[in-house]
Amino acid sequence: MAELADRQHGVVSIRQLTGPLGYSRPAVSRAVKSGRLHLLYRGVYAVGHTRISTEGKCLAATLTCGPGALLSHYSAGWLWGIARVDPEPFHVTTAAWRKPRPPIHLHEARLLAAEDRALREGIPVTSLARTLLDLAATVRFEWLEKMVERSEELGLFDLRAVEELLARTVGHHGHKPEHRFAVELDVFETHGTRAAFERDRKRHEDLFLAGIQMIRVTGPRLQSEPDEVIRRVARLLSERGPYPAASTPSGV
Repeated sequence: MAELADRQHGVVSIRQLTGPLGYSRPAVSRAVKSGRLHLLYRGVYAVGHTRISTEGKCLAATLTCGPGALLSHYSAGWLWGIARVDPEPFHVTTAAWRKPRPPIHLHEARLLAAEDRALREGIPVTSLARTLLDLAATVRFEWLEKMVERSEELGLFDLRAVEELLARTVGHHGHKPEHRFAVELDVFETHGTRAAFERDRKRHEDLFLAGIQMIRVTGPRLQSEPDEVIRRVARLLSERGPYPAASTPSGV
């Protein structure tokens, strides 16, 4: 038990105790009475003490929601390191309906592909792309933009994974009217190294392959004629029009 708890941030589930570890339910009850196990959620225990890390609490939240449950939304954003928010109360997504587990926020997603699942710090979590899509349905655009930027800084962002996810999750509330159009603020200070130069060119290629048109606006121009810049961007956006969405909903 102790060895498993060490690998799992100090927590174990009743399924693990009565399954692979071979404990009987009466034996689990005796361990609770003796103080060896401390109930955290239904069917999930802290081993030896209750000084559980936030990661341990995240894992406990997924374990109590049953097999296949994934940490998701704000909680997943925290675990990926892109959302600077308190992950509690925890958000968990399951592929099948589960009874409520307050204070956990349960979400049901009927179709969760293997690509939507990840393991981070030993915790089952929605993939970064799926996390961003789920959050897109609930946060302001500027917050989502910051999280995407953080994921790029951490070397986690994968545009192709996002594109593939969007293609198979039509109908998800995280989808917005898509124009496949991007504006980059081009500031001299951000291109001062060869690595930055190469990174910018690669990003431009990735956007082009994904069908996204990008224009660059220099910092001095934005400062000197902001109204004209906004007018031109608005005109380009209106002429491009929304990107046609797939017609078959995914059932998410």
